[in-house]
Amino acid sequence: MITTDTAASGAAPPFHVRALTRHFIDLGDGTHGGLRQRDDKERLFREAVALLDGNARRALAEIDEHLLRGTGRMSATGAHRDTSRGLAAAWELAWPEQERAGVRPVAWVAHYGSGFRHPHIRRGSVGDR
Repeated sequence: MITTDTAASGAAPPFHVRALTRHFIDLGDGTHGGLRQRDDKERLFREAVALLDGNARRALAEIDEHLLRGTGRMSATGAHRDTSRGLAAAWELAWPEQERAGVRPVAWVAHYGSGFRHPHIRRGSVGDR
C-alpha cells in the first residue's frame, strides 16, 4: 500500500518523494488537491498556472540575461483550452540562433489533458520534441 507516512527508518521522506507518493495516491482515488470533479480540478489548475507564472518568467529572464545577452524572446500563453479540450499553459524562451537552427524553444509546459485525472508539468530543453 502506498502512503505518505514516515519511512521505516523513522525519517520523513524528502519532499519530492512525498509529492510522487501523493501523485500515485491521486491516480488511485481520482482526486487532485482533494478535489474530485473536473470543474474543480480545472479551477485548481488555473490557480496553479497563475502561481507558476512569475517563477517561470523569472527563470527564463535569467537565462536570457546571463546566457543569451538579452537576445531572447519570452512568451507565455496563460491557461487556455487546447485542441483536445483539455487545459494547457506554456512559457517559452526563443533566441535567434536557436530559431535559425530550427530547434524548439526552451519551455515549461503545464498540461491537464481532457482524459487526465490530474495535471502535469514538464520542461522542454533545446532539442526536445
